[in-house]
Amino acid sequence: MLYSILIYTIFLIFNKISCDINIHIIPHTHLDPGWLKTPEEYYQSDSINSIFFTVLNSLTSNSDRTFVINEIYYFKIWYENINNEEKEKVKKLISEKRIEFVFCGYTVNDEANPIYYDIIDNIRIGHQFLLEEFNITPKSAWFLDSFGHNAGNAHIASQMGFDSLVLGRFHENYLELFKDKKLLEFYWDMFGNNNSEKKILTHIMALHYGYTLFIPELEDHTESVMPKFIIKLKEILKGIKHKNILFLFGDDFKYKDGSLFNCIDNLKNQFEIKQSFAQRDFGINEKINLFYSTPEKYFLYMKQELEKNNQNLETITHKDFYPLRTDCFWTGYFTSRPYLKGFIRKGSNAFYTFSKYFSFNKFTNNLIKEGTYKNLKDLREMVALTQHHDAITGTCKQYVASDYIFKLENAISKVEEDFKNNIEEKFKIKISQIKYNNHLSSEKSASAQFVVGEKDIEGNIKIGIYNPMITNDAEDISHQLINIEISESKYEYEHSK
Repeated sequence: MLYSILIYTIFLIFNKISCDINIHIIPHTHLDPGWLKTPEEYYQSDSINSIFFTVLNSLTSNSDRTFVINEIYYFKIWYENINNEEKEKVKKLISEKRIEFVFCGYTVNDEANPIYYDIIDNIRIGHQFLLEEFNITPKSAWFLDSFGHNAGNAHIASQMGFDSLVLGRFHENYLELFKDKKLLEFYWDMFGNNNSEKKILTHIMALHYGYTLFIPELEDHTESVMPKFIIKLKEILKGIKHKNILFLFGDDFKYKDGSLFNCIDNLKNQFEIKQSFAQRDFGINEKINLFYSTPEKYFLYMKQELEKNNQNLETITHKDFYPLRTDCFWTGYFTSRPYLKGFIRKGSNAFYTFSKYFSFNKFTNNLIKEGTYKNLKDLREMVALTQHHDAITGTCKQYVASDYIFKLENAISKVEEDFKNNIEEKFKIKISQIKYNNHLSSEKSASAQFVVGEKDIEGNIKIGIYNPMITNDAEDISHQLINIEISESKYEYEHSK
C-alpha cells in the first residue's frame, strides 16, 4: 500500500502539468476599426488611447500581468504618437513575452468576402510593422468575430507561418457536437490531402470572446461570481482532451482603466484562498492553478500534457464552416451592400495596377514624383482596412459604409492623378480619362487597364493598354476583348507597340 502511494506521488510530481487544472487567463480587447462608428470616432469616443496606456501602466506595475493584441490598425496609431521612453517600455514587455501579438494583420479580415491577395497583403502590412519595430512575427492567428470560417483563409494562415488558429462564432450544432466528442481542438486538414505542412492546429472557442455576454458579474469583484465562473470553465473543459483551459478575459473596447486587471487579480486570489471550494465545484481533487497567460504559453502547456499522456489530437478534413448559425443563419453579408463591396474591389484593383506600374518605373529609373509612394501606401492601407469583418461584409452602419467609400475614393483619385501625370510626362500626351477592368474572374484574368488621350491637332487619339499581370508562362496568359466606345462615325485604327 505504501509502495503504491509512493509511486503515485512520484507520478504526480513528474506529471504536474497534466494533473493540475491550469486556467490560462488571457486579457484582451476587441477593437473594431469601424462598425457602429467610423474608425476615427471609435478612437476618440471609446478612449482607445486610454486602453493602450492602461495596458502599458498595468503591466509595468505588476510583472504577472499579460495582454494580447489582435490587430495593428489602432495600436500603430497609438505607438507612433508616444514618446521614446514609453516605446522602450512597450519593447521591454514584448521581449518579456507579456504583450503578445496574435494574427495582427492591419485589421482582422473577414473570411468570406475578400480576395486571397487582399488577405495576404493585409497580413503583410501588419507583420512588416512588427518586424521593423520589434523584430517579431505572430505565430497564432485569431479570428474571434468572423461570421463563419473559411478553408482558404486557414490555408493562407498555415502558409504564412502561423502554427495555430483560434476561432470564435461557430455553428451552434457543430459546436455542441465538437464539445461532446472533445474536438474543440484538432488539426484542420482543409483540403483532405493529409499534408502535415498544410494542416493547422485549430482551437474552437466554447464561449463567446466577450465574457460580458455570459458572466457580466465578473467585473463586480464579488465572491458569489466564483461558482458561475467555474460552471463556464467546466463547459470549456468538457470539449478538450487535457486540463488546460483557455479563458479570454475581455470584450469590445475594454481596459479603459485598470479595473479589469484588478478583477483578474481578485479571481486569482480567490482560487488560492478557496482552493478546496473550487475543487468541490469542479468535482475534482487536483490542484487548480489560475494565472495570467498568453497564447504561446497555453499551446505549450497543452502540447506538453498531451505528449506526457501519449495523446494525439484528431485530424479533421473539412472545407468551409459555412454558414454560421447561432439563433439565425448568417448569410446576408455574402451579398449585402454590393456597392461597398464593388468599391473595395475597385480600390484593390487600382492599388495592384498602379503599384506594379510605379515599381516598374522605379526599376527602369524613370521619374517618380515626390509623394507618389505615400499615396500608394495610403491606398494600400485603406484597401486593407476595408477587409475588416464589419467593413467588406456590409455589417456596419450606412454612414460608416459611406465613410469607407469616401476614403477609398479619395485614396484612389490621388494615385490615379499620379499615374496620369507620369504617363503624360513620359509619353508627352494629355490624358482625358483612365479606365480599368474591375472584374477579376480568376487569378489568370488579364485585368487590362487603359488610358485614353486627348485629341491632337490632327484629330488622332492615343489609347495605351497595360496589363499588370506578371507571368512567364504563355499558357497562363488569358486573352480578353476590350470594348472601346467611339462616338465618331468615321475613324481609322493604327496599332503600335
